[in-house]
Amino acid sequence: MRTPGFENELVDLRGQLIDRAVSLSENVEDAEDLTQDTMLKAISYKGNLASDTCLRAWLFTIMKHQFINQRRRSVQYRKVLTEAVSNKMPIVSNTCTYEPSPDSQLLYKEVVQCINRLDSKFREPFFDFISGYKYSEISERYQLPMGTVKSRIYYARKMVLRSLQIE
Repeated sequence: MRTPGFENELVDLRGQLIDRAVSLSENVEDAEDLTQDTMLKAISYKGNLASDTCLRAWLFTIMKHQFINQRRRSVQYRKVLTEAVSNKMPIVSNTCTYEPSPDSQLLYKEVVQCINRLDSKFREPFFDFISGYKYSEISERYQLPMGTVKSRIYYARKMVLRSLQIE
């Protein structure tokens, strides 16, 4: 556990963190977000930091992992989007500036109805997962083993696809 000076050291290293984040993301706004995420995670996990560990190196490691995870999520999103387009599935995005087509609205309603018909033990983890929560966060929230969470999400996805007859 660190002394009360942990936060002061963290603030002192902020400039170096931003410099590293800019070199990773090549975008000032993304770099600031990455730095903020890194500092928040460091504060959350400061109890795990051994007293003889170099804080700067620990922060840079956290930042690298944050960056990799964000990049991985971005790639996965593009992959899902590409698959949807290649399968000619209508896409409904909450960032659209146009009115979604009636087909898209109908498909969206059907998907939501299928999910809502699931038993709560499948529906709740599945909603959390599609809302962006990690398996570990869902596991903690429902106090379930990670394997149980993964299997429930897998089966929920299968049940929704089956009821939509997409498989």
